[in-house]
Amino acid sequence: MNPRRDIPAHGTASRYRGDPRKKRWTACHCEKCLTAFRRQRKARELRVAQGLGARHALEPVLNHIHLLVESGWTLHGIEKASGVDRRGLYNIRHRLQRTVNHSTAHRLLALQPSATPRLVNAVGARRRVQALVAIGWSMSSLAPEVGLSHTALEDIANGRRVRVTTGTHEAIRAAYRSFSKKPGPSGWVRAFAARQGWHGPLAWDDIDDPAATPEALEPYTPIGPNSRDSMRIPEIRHLLAFGESPASIARQMGGSEKYIRDLITQNGLSRAA
Repeated sequence: MNPRRDIPAHGTASRYRGDPRKKRWTACHCEKCLTAFRRQRKARELRVAQGLGARHALEPVLNHIHLLVESGWTLHGIEKASGVDRRGLYNIRHRLQRTVNHSTAHRLLALQPSATPRLVNAVGARRRVQALVAIGWSMSSLAPEVGLSHTALEDIANGRRVRVTTGTHEAIRAAYRSFSKKPGPSGWVRAFAARQGWHGPLAWDDIDDPAATPEALEPYTPIGPNSRDSMRIPEIRHLLAFGESPASIARQMGGSEKYIRDLITQNGLSRAA
């Protein structure tokens, strides 16, 4: 059985003390935990003797986290770079504690805005998230795939983030490559995206181009078994031979991309090309 994530590991002062208030774990007085507790106590006594206080003030740490986020850091990035877990960050950001452990404060204050990964325009990330929602993928299902919180992904989709880190951009691109190939399971999510005016993957010629505009696609009617458009097949074969994509062919011929793809598949044109 896997250990619970909120139970401190052996060899820590927290595991030695236990959790008398919430009783989430019992105290452990093994040699490793005892050693860690003694070291923490000696370090605290030294700080008190030096006039530094037993713990670090909350406000400087909280203000520094706000500065990091404003400069482009994500909470996931802060967690990964500092080694401070999500619960610890949450407690600090929501003022659920009055002071901060010196070790935690040191690790957070060591992160500098100047060390933030390179930022890029968020337009491509925003359109990709919107496109996936438009075909039925909820942000709750997408957030773990890109390593962001649901709130952070909503901020990107709704345009509240003008820039994102290159890591976030690439993570969203990877999820988009995977999820855009099949429709999502939620009709409610698709309806929500339609109300927001969001466009699906097929609406974009260059989804990363800030100047690009979405193309309104014609309603698609499936091709019947005896209703193939034989007049278009030679032209489609010709365009495929010159390397044109189904999306490009659909635009040139004034039809739905799904309709063109059906013609290609049913007539073996992709193999012939």
